[in-house]
Amino acid sequence: MLDLKPTPLNVTQEAAHKMPRFLLLALLTIFVFSGLFGRDLWSSAESRLLAEVVSIDFTDPASWLFPFASGEIITEQGPLPGWIGAIFTTLFGSLVGELRAMRLSSILWFAISTSCIWYGTWFLARRREAQPVEQAFARQAQYRDFGRLMADAATLFFISLFGIVVKQHEAVFETAELAFSCAAFFGCCWALTRPYWGSALAGFACGASILCSNLLVGATVLVGCLMSHILVRGIGDTARKIFTTVAVAFITFGLWPLVAYLLAGVVAGDYFNLWAQRQIQIVGFFDPQEILWFVKHFIWYLCPAWPFAFWAIWMWRKNLTITHIALPLSFCCAWLIGFILSSDVAAETLLSVTIAPLCVLASFGLMACNRSTKSMLELFSVAIFTLALTGVWAYFIAWTLGFPPKMHWSILRLTADESVSHAHWTAILLALVLLVFWLYLCVRRLMRRPIRFWTGPWLSASGITVLWISAVCLFGPVIDSNRTYANIAREMSQELKTMHYVPGVDCVLAQTLPLSERGAIEWHSNISLTASESASCRFVVTHVSAKAQAKNPTKMAPGFVVLKSFRPRSDTRYLLGPAGPVLIEKQL
Repeated sequence: MLDLKPTPLNVTQEAAHKMPRFLLLALLTIFVFSGLFGRDLWSSAESRLLAEVVSIDFTDPASWLFPFASGEIITEQGPLPGWIGAIFTTLFGSLVGELRAMRLSSILWFAISTSCIWYGTWFLARRREAQPVEQAFARQAQYRDFGRLMADAATLFFISLFGIVVKQHEAVFETAELAFSCAAFFGCCWALTRPYWGSALAGFACGASILCSNLLVGATVLVGCLMSHILVRGIGDTARKIFTTVAVAFITFGLWPLVAYLLAGVVAGDYFNLWAQRQIQIVGFFDPQEILWFVKHFIWYLCPAWPFAFWAIWMWRKNLTITHIALPLSFCCAWLIGFILSSDVAAETLLSVTIAPLCVLASFGLMACNRSTKSMLELFSVAIFTLALTGVWAYFIAWTLGFPPKMHWSILRLTADESVSHAHWTAILLALVLLVFWLYLCVRRLMRRPIRFWTGPWLSASGITVLWISAVCLFGPVIDSNRTYANIAREMSQELKTMHYVPGVDCVLAQTLPLSERGAIEWHSNISLTASESASCRFVVTHVSAKAQAKNPTKMAPGFVVLKSFRPRSDTRYLLGPAGPVLIEKQL
């Protein structure tokens, strides 16, 4: 029987009226720059990367070819994020400082991600099979306007995702991995019209994904690219596209070990032996705990895109081989394969493979909804972000005024000195301006019913941006005091000075401290920490449990001290003293 409605899309020219370019670019710029500077290290991943970046010396091949920090060889992630961070530090470190310069690299990864999602959706939405149904009494959306509408919606969905807000403002390997996953998706979309250039770009992104993360992530992205070449019909020979993608991916990754063996052959053999052992450990049957994490977190982590993505799959369930559905689904299926074969990779890490295709599917799913369902996204954004902003301001007022007491005490427990709010007045004023702006958007939406389809994703993206900036402005100092190692590093430096520590000559053995802690302490002081057993250090630092020490009083070996500084709500205390056997005896 003749199908009178081959597509569920029903978009008029008025509904596809283009979003002003300055509005989208302004939102992207404000989102990525807000909270990027003026704060301490908040995550262990960023501390690890900073420790790697500051140890890179481009004049020494072994220093930059093999990721290394604080006496620890890094094989879990590749060297590319460290290289880019070191380049930014070299170029801008003298102007803005090493930490700020390293964080500038996150702007590069954000620009790659957003541009690849926008142009990838643009190539898919302009295809004939993706066009909306012809209108009987209204003017159908033109293919260029419809393509721009879909690209804007997918990009706004990307900004709106709850789970990647913090990571987009940190220079961590997950951000670089996400950027190249989006680039691989864009390469496959580009291959529909430029088969071999697009395939080459997809292969380059797959190889770069290995250099950013690990072999399993890169292989997962590669499987997604190969599945899209096979399942999606396009111009060019499929076999040649597959060969181009695999060959370029192999060459991109192979340049790293090739240059390593040419410039530092003695070290390269030992390093890549350790690297291969680590990659073998990653592959295996998935950890059931990761399924538990995914079930608990994916609803909010991928919100608000995942309901519309599922709706798109449902609406095209009878024609899943159509290009704009089959290509994103290829990457989602590849993620499922990678998840099953991952034994030592966090589910959150592999989710980067699905971000770009999920946003594309969500944009098509949104356009396939009726008008009342489209309004649900706008009303959801108004309700959720208004409640979230109310909670943020309620806790800030309680922190400042001391009332209600329970809210006041819950914030005080997160601060290092249990003091009242010391947020700067300019930050408070900015948060107030953003609150007024958000209330204006909410009132305007409740009083009017917009025709344009991009207003829902734009309202959601604006809400997450306002919420993020408000949280950083009002609670940036308390988060800094909760996450920083500055006080610990400062006291450790003072104690070492009394022990005649010589900066640049001596080192401190810290085998029990993870790399993130060592990197943060080194950043806040002139102390050289190492985990290498071969290092000849005159001093040693280790962890002590406050609860265990309270239950079992101990006496320390001569010369050892327990640092008074510690992180809020942490049971960890630091024991510092001369190197050698640490004698801790139970009191009789």
